[in-house]
Amino acid sequence: MHTVLGPRGYTVLKSELDDEEVLHVKKELTVTPFVPEDYQIGKQPSFKVYLESSSKLYLPKFYGLTKYGRPTHTKINEGENINVEFRGNLRPEQEEPVSVFRECALDPLKMGGILNMQCAAGKTVMAIYIICMMKKKALVIVHKDFLLNQWKERIQEFAPSARIGTIKAKTIDVEDKDIVIGSLQSLSMKEYDENVFNGFGMLVVDEAHHTGAEVFSKALQKINVKYTLGLSATVERKDGLSKVFKWYLGNVIYKKKNKGKDIIDVHMLEYTNQCKNYCGEFTIFGNKPNMSKMINNICDFEPRVEFIVQKMQQVLENEPQRRILVLSDRRSHLQMFKEMLEKYNMCDVGFYYGGMKQDDLKESEGRSIILGTYAMISEGFDVKGLDTLVLASPKSDVVQSVGRILRTPKHERKSVPLVIDIVDDFSMFPKQAKKRVTYYKSCKYNIIDNNKPKVNSNKIINIDDFAFKD
Repeated sequence: MHTVLGPRGYTVLKSELDDEEVLHVKKELTVTPFVPEDYQIGKQPSFKVYLESSSKLYLPKFYGLTKYGRPTHTKINEGENINVEFRGNLRPEQEEPVSVFRECALDPLKMGGILNMQCAAGKTVMAIYIICMMKKKALVIVHKDFLLNQWKERIQEFAPSARIGTIKAKTIDVEDKDIVIGSLQSLSMKEYDENVFNGFGMLVVDEAHHTGAEVFSKALQKINVKYTLGLSATVERKDGLSKVFKWYLGNVIYKKKNKGKDIIDVHMLEYTNQCKNYCGEFTIFGNKPNMSKMINNICDFEPRVEFIVQKMQQVLENEPQRRILVLSDRRSHLQMFKEMLEKYNMCDVGFYYGGMKQDDLKESEGRSIILGTYAMISEGFDVKGLDTLVLASPKSDVVQSVGRILRTPKHERKSVPLVIDIVDDFSMFPKQAKKRVTYYKSCKYNIIDNNKPKVNSNKIINIDDFAFKD
């Protein structure tokens, strides 16, 4: 069977497959995102993860290697050689994943893969080390502008001799560069001349799980190089499309094993108030909970903000050295927090959300209290020294959020990391809290249960009673 691995991916001649096999491949590479029934609005659209001409199928690289084996011909670019020295040392726990990647990169049926590393594992530093080790011109794809700047800073720190370029919108700065940082949005939505990518021998995709989406996966169709490295703390997508980026980048080749539990205190505080402006239940599309509307009401309710700020004040009175990260889904909520914090004489506060200038984000990183959105800090947020997390608006999945207060090595911590988790006791929000409790227990975090009586309609809940009630 004649197969080719080249700039368009893994190429198969249709004439060498029977009609049934062609239909099977097309069907397998046509995917549909899973959406929970409660959130479906009409039929979910499918999309293709392959290209074709009248005579050929162009398949994702790793899909082709897995299904049809080593290609009979390889026309993929080897990439330009680079000679960049890594300055610094890997931590002992980083050496194993780097070694595993080296072994997989040299395997002609893998040529790389995905490192599934948790927050604070040092994924960026490991990737820079790997680029220096492989000695190939590299394209690093990031999905947010602030990550583009963050990568440049890390490269300057750990590989200061590297010549750094950029691909973003109309900026195509790739000539005479060792490492180029590319915007995922631009690479997926804009058409660039194929020659732009000719010099690359290595592709690094930061927060690789984003490239499972229909639009963002188009970037991987355009860039086919010899070595691929995916980085992600959350490989499994809730829409079931993890297979898409794995077909392009390879399977997970290393998953970090947690060695011993992290000592973390979790204070779960139930907030109740009978005011309908706060706890009114709303539905949409045939009795489905209107979560967006109810989260708006929660975030707009000033007494709840004051309740949380009072808790923060108590924490800082006992441990004034703490640095706090407050997270919400709504910017207006964060603005209300800033005003309330100032009312309680807590004024060393900075915002952290999308659309802010890089200099302003940098300034906020040095504040004692950072007010950020879940979306902005979910990935790539690299601020050391934070030890207290306030979950100010309801959320089911807080794995990434909790990771933001664990970046300081255990032996350097001045305080036990603390999560202040607010439970809103109406509609779907107790179920969301139950999911968080399950996560905390799986990590063996210390869930504080003071069993205190209700005060001012709010209380610290009995975790065991709460976690299993219907």
